[in-house]
Amino acid sequence: MRGLITYAAVFHTLAIIMILSFLVPTAITYAAVFHTLAIIMILSFLVATAMILRRTNHSPLWCLLWLFPPAGVVGLWVLAFKPWPSDKK
Repeated sequence: MRGLITYAAVFHTLAIIMILSFLVPTAITYAAVFHTLAIIMILSFLVATAMILRRTNHSPLWCLLWLFPPAGVVGLWVLAFKPWPSDKK
């Protein structure tokens, strides 16, 4: 009988912790703020990259390669060795 009381106490303690974790969403709030800031930073980087590419007469869609890091590095190398409009003068 003593083992059942211990299991019941552990079960009730875990249930109370789960209920309190839903009532106090501090971890969820911090994660939401972090992910929101990360999305804002990524979007601002993509917009800035698209503006630079547009000024160099390249397609702004090249900035989407940066969402996949290996493709972004390959895209940077292609862009670096591709003839630029300023090279034609």
